[in-house]
Amino acid sequence: MPPPKDPIKYAMWLQRNKDSHRGKILPEATRKKMSESRKGNKNNLGNIASAETRKKMSKAKIGNKYSLGNKASEVTKQKMSIAHKGIPKSEEWKQKIAESHTGMHHLSEESKQRIGKARTELYSGENHPNWKGGISFEPYCPKFNEQFRRRVRAFFNHTCVLCGATQSKKNLHVHHIHYQKDSCCNGDSPKMFAALCDRCHSKTNYNREHWTGILSAIIINNYGGRSYLTEEEYQT
Repeated sequence: MPPPKDPIKYAMWLQRNKDSHRGKILPEATRKKMSESRKGNKNNLGNIASAETRKKMSKAKIGNKYSLGNKASEVTKQKMSIAHKGIPKSEEWKQKIAESHTGMHHLSEESKQRIGKARTELYSGENHPNWKGGISFEPYCPKFNEQFRRRVRAFFNHTCVLCGATQSKKNLHVHHIHYQKDSCCNGDSPKMFAALCDRCHSKTNYNREHWTGILSAIIINNYGGRSYLTEEEYQT
């Protein structure tokens, strides 16, 4: 029976085959036949494929979405992620991976710079998965100044609203829950903020609708919809 084409079903099919063969010892005659069948194969480990073979392999990979410089679609990446979840990895398998990395040389500074430059060009600007039309370059509202941010931190008692971490030497971040930088100056924008630590604030850069919903619920349910002190309250 040929393997299924669906990536999720294929991963399950592959795992079942591995499980069915795990622990089985092949007869000496079978192992000898397998060894003899591989003799002369230029693609075996330790042999070098001919120039013609390498050319055919290179040509076959042209247009492959998984080759360097191409990106799989979000649907494909999601299927691959689901397919690999729950697949157990034995200690022997983990040990083999660790041993394979032993003695590997670190990349030279020149190589690191080339890789960094390539990634910057590949994922910068509109190519970045978190691209939102360039809104990160827009200026904040003038009213969103340090004095206002102090009032927000004071309202939340200098505590991160997500994890409960208290402010130390570094001030907590003041996050716009609806990601609108002009909310303080725009009368039509919701004025809702949250004091967040470094770790929690970095999470809100991804899946923005998700975090808007969570933080809005926290402000409404726990703080009555308020998220900062007035100037009079702050002075007292």
